Amino acid sequence: MPLGVGGVAHQQVCLPLRAGTTLALYTDGLVETPHSDIDTHITALTAALGRACSPAGGLERAADRLVQAMLPDVTAADAADDVSLLLIAFPAAPLSTTRAGC
Repeated sequence: MPLGVGGVAHQQVCLPLRAGTTLALYTDGLVETPHSDIDTHITALTAALGRACSPAGGLERAADRLVQAMLPDVTAADAADDVSLLLIAFPAAPLSTTRAGC
């Protein structure tokens, strides 16, 4: 269900996520600007995700790169809309079920 939107019809879909996948959740402030096509910005975000998310770079750096790529001239002080971005990385290999010393 869309967050913050009530009474909207929605469909639940379950998709498998492969090891090494990064899931991006974001608000419309990252892809929607006045007088522009949101689909163009979503396509740009998809491309930017491919460039920004590298296993060695870390999620915090990837998030910084994504926001900079999508909103290069916007500062927090002059943003027209709120921007939220959450990146979730699924490990490339299964995590151990026990830790040393536990």
